[in-house]
Amino acid sequence: LLQGPDHQLNKIIIGVDVAGKGNDNTVASVRWCNTVLWLKYWSGVVTDETEKMLTRLAHQLEELGYSVEMYVDAPGLGQGVIDHLRSNGLLVYEYWPQEKPPSDQKRYSNLKAWMHFKMRVNLLEGKEAFYPLSNLRSELMQSKYDYTKDDKIEILKPSASKKSDSDQSPDFCDSYVISGVPLYGRMSPEENLRLI
Repeated sequence: LLQGPDHQLNKIIIGVDVAGKGNDNTVASVRWCNTVLWLKYWSGVVTDETEKMLTRLAHQLEELGYSVEMYVDAPGLGQGVIDHLRSNGLLVYEYWPQEKPPSDQKRYSNLKAWMHFKMRVNLLEGKEAFYPLSNLRSELMQSKYDYTKDDKIEILKPSASKKSDSDQSPDFCDSYVISGVPLYGRMSPEENLRLI
């Protein structure tokens, strides 16, 4: 699993999907190289609690000798969480899913669609390992997509996918995809990930 992108063995990456509304969970995918070691998740839309839990998690990992980088879904409530985490001295990058993809811009409508398919291929090819007792694999494989009027792939929101059995947000999948951005995104922070 250590083949592929350049891996820093002393670095942990945390990809965070912040709960929005309804039945959403906040999910943090804790990644070491090509392996998601575990998923931390909790319900609710309380940004103060989210910030405290993520800060505690980062400090625990730092105490074990790892450097920690977080990539947080910035739209919506994510921006408030990012501001709090940065005020605690943590290294946090903003993930903007609607930004342009690093390649295949004629095929994918945005960074989210590009990353989603990249991570799906990596999973199917055995290039990724992850915590087995999660909804991650099923969410990633069952996610819906469509084509824009410009004939580009876009990932559909749960309500737009017209699923009759569930209208839940794919929180585990989103967090997992976000955690892969620094490994596979191949874009400069100035272009798609804003580090302030």
